[in-house]
Amino acid sequence: MGFLNWLLKALEIGPPNEESKRSTAARFAILYQRGVDFLENDRFEEAQDAFRSAIILRPEEPETWFLRAVALEGTGRYDQALSDCNQALTLRPRSYIYLWVRARLFLLLGRYEESLTDADQALELQPGEFDPYTLDKFYSFAATAAMIMVDDLRQEALEFLKRAIDCDPVKYRELASQEQDFDLLGEDPDYGPRFQ
Repeated sequence: MGFLNWLLKALEIGPPNEESKRSTAARFAILYQRGVDFLENDRFEEAQDAFRSAIILRPEEPETWFLRAVALEGTGRYDQALSDCNQALTLRPRSYIYLWVRARLFLLLGRYEESLTDADQALELQPGEFDPYTLDKFYSFAATAAMIMVDDLRQEALEFLKRAIDCDPVKYRELASQEQDFDLLGEDPDYGPRFQ
């Protein structure tokens, strides 16, 4: 066998051997853990880099896509975060936490109807997982954001506000006695009587 043939044979890339698979798994685990550590310390840029490298090694892992989405959200890159969250949901479609984060991203992007749909799906998948305070905070923020944006979103704002009220009716009864924002609910047959 001549040198050229030997070189061509040596350069052939065949199926990965067990050592190569273990090496890739070990590198992935290190990068993934590095990303988690950066994320826990609010070092979002470094977390994105670590998760990006981990995704190259194992793109079939939904959790890595999801955590990079969280890191991207931390730097205000909501469109990119939404893209990664969508990829995570493609790989694991029934994850309530992925849906909840995507609902938050839709909310931050002003896509209120999609936000409401995802939040409802997350609650349907895991009804007891979210405490009333978390739900109230999400829905009241959404209602406020929708009302501030434009009058065309009045119906979406009312839907978010109704859900916030359901989370903590006592709080909202007290607020209604002090603020006029709740006049919007006056015509609603279910919620109007609660605030008169």
